[in-house]
Amino acid sequence: MSLRKALPAGLIDAGFASLATFGTGLYAARELTPRALGVYALFFSAFKIVGLLPSQLVFTPAQVSAVSADRHRLRFFWGCLPLGAGVSLLASMCVAAVPVVIPDEVSADLVLGLAATTGAAALLSPIQDHVRRMLHISQLSWRAAWVSVVQLSVVVISLVVLIAVDVPAGWIPFGSLAAANLVSLLVGMALAQASSARVGPALHFGELARSGRWLLLVGLVASGGEFLAGTLVSHLADLSALGYAEAARVIGRPLPVLALGMSAVLGPRSMQAAALRQPDRARRARNVSLAVLSGSGLVYLLVAGVGWSWNPLVSLVPKAYVVSGLAAVTILGNAINGLALPRRFELMGGRRERKLARAESLTTALEVAFVFTAPWTQSFAVAGGNLIGKTTRWLAFRHAMAGHYRDKGTPVEPAAAQSRIAATAPAGGVPPDG
Repeated sequence: MSLRKALPAGLIDAGFASLATFGTGLYAARELTPRALGVYALFFSAFKIVGLLPSQLVFTPAQVSAVSADRHRLRFFWGCLPLGAGVSLLASMCVAAVPVVIPDEVSADLVLGLAATTGAAALLSPIQDHVRRMLHISQLSWRAAWVSVVQLSVVVISLVVLIAVDVPAGWIPFGSLAAANLVSLLVGMALAQASSARVGPALHFGELARSGRWLLLVGLVASGGEFLAGTLVSHLADLSALGYAEAARVIGRPLPVLALGMSAVLGPRSMQAAALRQPDRARRARNVSLAVLSGSGLVYLLVAGVGWSWNPLVSLVPKAYVVSGLAAVTILGNAINGLALPRRFELMGGRRERKLARAESLTTALEVAFVFTAPWTQSFAVAGGNLIGKTTRWLAFRHAMAGHYRDKGTPVEPAAAQSRIAATAPAGGVPPDG
């Protein structure tokens, strides 16, 4: 499928999938008190951490191996599904530890509802993401888009039903997301089965985990730092400060949605360009991201960055504008973060995971260090740290790729570190959510 045909499907896929998460976050930002929203923010951070374990230990290495296959790429989905589902189940149980770090005087009913539904959503989300990404890799991007359409539809229906029957607020955001992930996952599996036999290559957990360990480290450093930052803010300032920062994060989501939509299609191309040392091809992918994100980011910053009277988000998420300037700083940080995604995929394709891990560690260290200003900066401890960290991340990624395309040595095979995995698969035999 050509880039011109695949890119709209990738944007629709990521857009509808993120709108599903946005819908649940919008409900939380509108209906929960600032303190309760702070608790939700901690569970949301935990949700992202838990999803990394199956994604980076099993699913992403399998996806990278599938990229290097000439045909029948969907067989890699079936090959790693049992392993990934098992890891996802074990990882989802870790959500039960989140209440330990939540400050006292929080409703036990709220915590119980969030813990139970976050665990269910964390179990299903990585598997659902995986089937969509495999459909993209198999050049079936429009099928992936339909999976996300189903996901968003079920979220809307679930929110309406749960609110109508007066379910406690703590059960609704992640409960709706879990239901949507389950239904859309079943649809995605049906679409995948329609295009391939349900027999996959012999993939082994040890091989997958070894090739994915650096990517897991990268993800844990970033998401773990976010969780640590939120926990520190909730204690150094208060849960309300974290709640206002979470509301700003919710309205800042459109730019990450746009970036992830493009990376669903451009990401594999960036990986292959770096693997084969094709600088012109890598530059084209970066230029597309730069043009779209810089233009869209500027427009969105002008529209949604300030609580103008004509800004529709003021009435939708009023908590995002309680702290003046918080929304603008959050949006700017998200735009810069999106610009770094093409370089991230190039680092993966060029087998520079160690440099990727070092760059993420530096970013996280800066973000966490800034959080210690929370007694004075309050909600800006999160948004300001994110802006500083993501700017550093973008620059560090550029530095990490310096000289890669000038090296005229033997091209790196796509997924070279996964060569042993590919060797176990017949000849016919990812972008991050951040």
